Amino acid sequence: MNKNIKVSVIIPTFNGKYLNYPMPLGYSVFPSIGRIITEYMLSGGKDLGKHTISILNAITDAFNPLGGGGFIQSFSPTVIDPLFGLYENRDTFGRPISKPMNPLKPTPGYERNRESATAFSKGLSYALNYISGGGQYGIGLISPTADQLDYLMGQYAGGVGREISKTVDLASAPFKDEPIPSYRIPIVGKLYGETTSDAAVQDKFYKNIIQMGTYEGTIKRMQADKANLNSFYMDHPEAKLYQQANDIENKINKINQDRKELIRRNASKEQLKNNHNVKILLMKNFNQRVMERQ
Repeated sequence: MNKNIKVSVIIPTFNGKYLNYPMPLGYSVFPSIGRIITEYMLSGGKDLGKHTISILNAITDAFNPLGGGGFIQSFSPTVIDPLFGLYENRDTFGRPISKPMNPLKPTPGYERNRESATAFSKGLSYALNYISGGGQYGIGLISPTADQLDYLMGQYAGGVGREISKTVDLASAPFKDEPIPSYRIPIVGKLYGETTSDAAVQDKFYKNIIQMGTYEGTIKRMQADKANLNSFYMDHPEAKLYQQANDIENKINKINQDRKELIRRNASKEQLKNNHNVKILLMKNFNQRVMERQ
């Protein structure tokens, strides 16, 4: 299992689609530094310290024989590295592995599955929760999310495991209510992608939600200290959307709950499709508002 970051040359085609050409390991330092500098310039010179640290991390990851990931993952034995990844809820690229559980409102893992998770892991997530004491409605002793299971499968089974998982998903596509995103198609998903797909919209939405949560914490701490927020809002104008983010996240959670009820009642494909489309539209509109303010 290799922990080095893989990078690719992305060739835009049309309508938000692109071709993906994988580069050899170690080359990540060049595009990573270029990307970080570009992000810094496009942000108008915001967060110099944060971008400087990102460059140092990119250099360290590219030439570190122990590989990338979080701080703990960098120095942990390779075989247990995925377990630390689950503990930190961060994959090798620093992205959240799964939706975090609210400690004040615990839920079984299968209720926090992302739609992008594989069908196999979704079923296994429910089964593990059920047989470990959760039953049909409770929370079992073992209650992972499907995303955590996909992550472990990808780490320990490697590329072959991931492609087998994608094949199972593709085989079940005719029985699903939603199309399989391009990155879930075996082999082809490595060479082709879409930035406008529902999966891409959802990924961007949850990244924005996490960022808004960070802004909210900063704003509330500044308000408690009676600090002037004007300069903060000038540097981060999109931060004013944090309250809207909370409202929309609550709406999304309600839509997800409605979807589970629709599935339980064996609702029609049209009803499930409408439910999904409403959610994607909310996400897409919020992503657009964030982008317009940045």
